[in-house]
Amino acid sequence: MATYSHSKGRALIIDYTENYMEKVFYFCLKKTSDRKEAEELTQDISFNIVSALERSIPENFPAWVWQIARNRYSVWASEKHDRSEKISGTDISDYDLPDTTDVSDGLIEKEQLSLLRRELAFIAGEYRDVILAYYMENRSIKEIAKSLRCAEGTVKSRLFRARNILKEGMDMAREFGVRSYKPEEISFVANMSNCGLDGQPWSVLMGHLLYKNIFLEAYGNPETAEQLSLELGVSLPYMECELEFLRRETFLKKDGDKYYTAFPIISRSAQEAIHAYNKTITREITSKMEQYVDHLHEKLGDGLFGGYVDYETAKWTLIMRLFDRYCVRYMESYTKRPRGGEWDICGYQTTNAATPAFVGCHGSGKEGSFEQYIFRYKDISGKIPDTLGADKAETLEKLALGEDVSGRDRTLEELEKYGYVKKAGDKYALNIVVLKEASLSYSDDVLRALETDIRTIFRTASEFSTKIVKNELPDYFAGDEQAVSVACDLAQFKRGYVLEQAIADGWLKYDENICPCVGARVEF
Repeated sequence: MATYSHSKGRALIIDYTENYMEKVFYFCLKKTSDRKEAEELTQDISFNIVSALERSIPENFPAWVWQIARNRYSVWASEKHDRSEKISGTDISDYDLPDTTDVSDGLIEKEQLSLLRRELAFIAGEYRDVILAYYMENRSIKEIAKSLRCAEGTVKSRLFRARNILKEGMDMAREFGVRSYKPEEISFVANMSNCGLDGQPWSVLMGHLLYKNIFLEAYGNPETAEQLSLELGVSLPYMECELEFLRRETFLKKDGDKYYTAFPIISRSAQEAIHAYNKTITREITSKMEQYVDHLHEKLGDGLFGGYVDYETAKWTLIMRLFDRYCVRYMESYTKRPRGGEWDICGYQTTNAATPAFVGCHGSGKEGSFEQYIFRYKDISGKIPDTLGADKAETLEKLALGEDVSGRDRTLEELEKYGYVKKAGDKYALNIVVLKEASLSYSDDVLRALETDIRTIFRTASEFSTKIVKNELPDYFAGDEQAVSVACDLAQFKRGYVLEQAIADGWLKYDENICPCVGARVEF
């Protein structure tokens, strides 16, 4: 023992309470597997250490502290054994305790280390950083303060708070949400003029089951990162990173410390109610649209669709184009997004309702307007690319206008492979519909009567779906006209109902040899 100094003894007592007592507690907790017994044993060890420091100064303080801890634990274990009670854990001699280094990594392991790691996964970043630095990296308060660029008092305060949070958490039986082991699927539909430079929104949405369940969990239910990490069973450091990414990409919004989904999601029950109604109007509206297209063709002949394909093929495009002309629209613009994107999306919970095949519409081009209806029916859409690309679209427009397409041989070869053009000798000819606005605007008494009926059915269906959708939108969408418009637009009567009914009627003819580019058009 060194020469006794009262001031030195007091300094070591302070050193023990600030830097060792917590570690001694975890050591005791490991050995006893009981919080109350660990607290009592810690008090006993601490009493012996403080009492001894009031009388003498040890030469090797760290080794001395752990020697007393070993001795007092041995006494405790012996007394417990004498009372014929079960001894929890292994003997202290199982651990190789170095004289001058931190021993917490060797002590807090197995069950307690597992609990500690679990809690570290769910503790906020500002507390997690100091806990890891202090206990796992053995850094001093001063070093931590310097690295975090804050006052030493701030580090001590965070460390104290973190200890309490971890203690409380390790006592808890964590209950993860259902989505942590049973994730849900969700589908999306987008209205857009431009994807982002990185392919948003589809580059973010497709294939990311975690993102889908974050959206579902935070929809109409703003939650903190900690709450979301528990509900989805994802470690908080990872969850914090993903949430901030989704916020930057505008899929989530943040209010204070809570995140919420920034786009509408149509519930399963709403979809089923809307689907049940849509089935009651599908036959009537499809019949009237078939009559409209047939009458228009009777009046204008093949010139209605350019004459490059036969009427049976053109019907697929014409009836969808008629649908788009008369259906109710709420959206007037697209939301500007990061990196040049202009898009809006709507999510759909999975449902058992036998909803019809999806019919999308993709466009491109400059001089005119190339668009293609993408029929997710049977194997049609699987034979062509989802998007054609600007160069190919412009080539089709030039052919429609009779302009020179020399120098585009590779593009034309690809277009021929998919069936958009045919080659006769050394010339290429279109194999798609070409529409003119003037032809679509043709009208007579028959068409006006059909138009009135079609618009009325569309309007009634839209009113029905809009009422259901608006009633279930979360309160935070109040005043957000764009979000409401997106929900109403994308929840109403869809092209797929007319597609499947027209096929069932025999008005549209489908077989395995159907042209894969059916639905494509250039319109001027």
